[in-house]
Amino acid sequence: MPENREHIELRSDEVQEIMSHVPNWMIRWGITLIFVLILMGLFICWFIKYPDVINGTAVLSTKQPTISLVNKMDGEIDALYFDDHVEVKKGDVIATLRNTLGGEAKVYLEKLCSQVKESEKEDYLNVSFDDEGLVFGSLQADYQLLKKSILDYQYFRENDELEFQIENLKEQIHNYSNLHGINNDQSNRALKQLKDAEEKFESDKRLYEAGVISKIEFQNEEKKFTQMQNEVSNLQKSSIQNSITITDLKKQLNQLEHELSKRKNDYLLSINSHLKTIQNALENWSNTYEIRALTDGQLSYVQQLSESMFISAGTPLFAIVPANQEYVGYMEVPKQGYGKLEKGQNVRLKMDNYPYHEYGQLDGKVTDISLVPNEEKYRVEFELLNGLTSSYGKELEYTPDMSANGEIITEDLRLMERIFNKFRKLLD
Repeated sequence: MPENREHIELRSDEVQEIMSHVPNWMIRWGITLIFVLILMGLFICWFIKYPDVINGTAVLSTKQPTISLVNKMDGEIDALYFDDHVEVKKGDVIATLRNTLGGEAKVYLEKLCSQVKESEKEDYLNVSFDDEGLVFGSLQADYQLLKKSILDYQYFRENDELEFQIENLKEQIHNYSNLHGINNDQSNRALKQLKDAEEKFESDKRLYEAGVISKIEFQNEEKKFTQMQNEVSNLQKSSIQNSITITDLKKQLNQLEHELSKRKNDYLLSINSHLKTIQNALENWSNTYEIRALTDGQLSYVQQLSESMFISAGTPLFAIVPANQEYVGYMEVPKQGYGKLEKGQNVRLKMDNYPYHEYGQLDGKVTDISLVPNEEKYRVEFELLNGLTSSYGKELEYTPDMSANGEIITEDLRLMERIFNKFRKLLD
């Protein structure tokens, strides 16, 4: 009975319909299609690369750091000399704080110091003063001391009698020296004559002793010889007196020259001392009340500023971005994955103040990696490959210490390698 039932079922219309129906293509080629899709997936996973990155916060700067300018004391802004985003030169005065020294008085003092310095070789005789109506404030006393010392020295040079006395002594010494020379010439001639007279006297003496000449003739010759000796002695005495006089005059000359030099040096020391006091006072004033550019570059206002605005000491007011500088960046990365970092790896920057989807990203390259962490983070230095030109071809405007989200591409892994690494991690 069961055999008959099985025979009936195998021959039923439903079974015949199923067995006679041709399967569709999905059933016929399904396994082959799945196999092809798997191969295609493996092929795609092999060629598609997915970068392994380390994220961190980055700051963009320049090789010569941006210089911040602050005021050193509380006060009101007296004047602003440059607008925002303009080029300035090193030493330019950007702003001044209100003070008691007038602007014209400061310029006058600076020119006066230069004039005094340049007039040193001319004994300050061409230094003049034109200070009517100028307000020197806290430098008034120092200015008056400098002015007085220069005027006193000029009066000393124009009216002092020491120089006249010195010239007079020099002329006397010159005359006595000439007279001394004449006396020496006379003495030399007299000595020669004395020698001749002595020889003649000795000859007459022998003739007198031989009885050739009389006693009176001998006495006359002796008298002449004695007169000649006295004349030579007088000339030598006069020469010695001239020498003594010259020595005495030279002593007086040395004393007067020493006195003149001492008085002159005292005046010059006074002038130099007061000049340095003014120069130091101007430098201190400049450091206190003026804010100057410390380098060439573009000026940037750190905050909104206006004249008569009160500013507390130590407040950052301006920043100067050095001109024609190469841009560099610094990135703080966590210690996880530090071992993967290498010099030359690519860096991608998504700037905070320039949306990535609109402006693109900046490309860089790692140039240095710190060996020691700071608060569990390592410092990575990188340089920009295309400057501030983004991946969208847009030129970004640099502002001091631009921040960004940075990515360091440590490995450019294939998608298949990443999948196998995940399986390996699960097996471990």
